[in-house]
Amino acid sequence: VLKEPMGSQGTGIYFVQTADEIHGILEEHRKRAVEESDLLDNLIAQKGRIPSWVLQAEVYPCLLIRDRRKFHIRTYIAAVENLDGDGEILDLYLYNRHEIRIASEPVSEREDGSRNRRSHITNGAGSASTERVLLDEVTELVERDMKNKVEAFVAKIFGVHFVEDMTRRVSYSASQDDASMDYVRKFAIAGLDIMVTEESRLYLLEVNVNPAAPPKETIKESFQDHLRGFFKDLIHLTLGEGAPNFLPVRDLLKVDG
Repeated sequence: VLKEPMGSQGTGIYFVQTADEIHGILEEHRKRAVEESDLLDNLIAQKGRIPSWVLQAEVYPCLLIRDRRKFHIRTYIAAVENLDGDGEILDLYLYNRHEIRIASEPVSEREDGSRNRRSHITNGAGSASTERVLLDEVTELVERDMKNKVEAFVAKIFGVHFVEDMTRRVSYSASQDDASMDYVRKFAIAGLDIMVTEESRLYLLEVNVNPAAPPKETIKESFQDHLRGFFKDLIHLTLGEGAPNFLPVRDLLKVDG
């Protein structure tokens, strides 16, 4: 699966099988870039950085739900600066209301072997045809105990493998602050996209450091309520007022052993 630098919300995604296909797509974009003035400045203005192409292996065979539809799980992790002086620089929290984003059409084989993009794109955030629900609403996933599997999986990735690097970055950032920042609690939120195989094996596809909410007109009222609740919980968490839907990663690691 090849993703172009400016692709988002299901656009700019290519399914490729050979190196020649990849080089052909890159060359086409290179020619367009040469012809466009101020391309680099526009990229930085839109993304805040110079974005890169992404090439990742397809998760196969992926688990299908609701009449053979592809899906991915979107969950959120928050890193909050610890101002209590107990030795820990930051605390990690996982939001326990996991989202399921479902393709608009079931997976089916075409006679010519080509792909139906609508059956493979699960993140078409600009389209009402991509269904968004919560994990607890999907019977197939509840029966597989997917909620606990996701939470254990994410807790291990961030609480064991990523936390050292994240702590080092926060420490460096804090060292650059002046004294007037002593009582400012910094935080970061990331949206994690996860896919599941038929054997319930989980794969982390990407970490979105600037997760965006879909347009209001593309989601149901119940999902809008979920997003409003998410932002309310996030505010309470960062203000230190308590947010029970955000689970401390260190507690999840204890439960998982």
